[in-house]
Amino acid sequence: MNTKDIDYALVGDCPICGQGRQFITKERHTDEYYVMCEDCESEWVSPVECDSINKVRRENHGPSDFVTLTSINLHSWKEHVKNLN
Repeated sequence: MNTKDIDYALVGDCPICGQGRQFITKERHTDEYYVMCEDCESEWVSPVECDSINKVRRENHGPSDFVTLTSINLHSWKEHVKNLN
């Protein structure tokens, strides 16, 4: 996995589609954090569950944005981020 030059909080590769990367994401209206695949848009409640195909969800969140590395420094999930310096 090439994590160089990625400005978003990367937690892994998607076990569902095998193509996309999983990023920590924040829903705009609720400020809820979750993990989402950039390609197939599969969702997980937390980075702890994002390796499990049994924990995947779809379309549970509204408009969202990937969380930046700067923002994740203030969140407890920062320990799961693979590209954080």
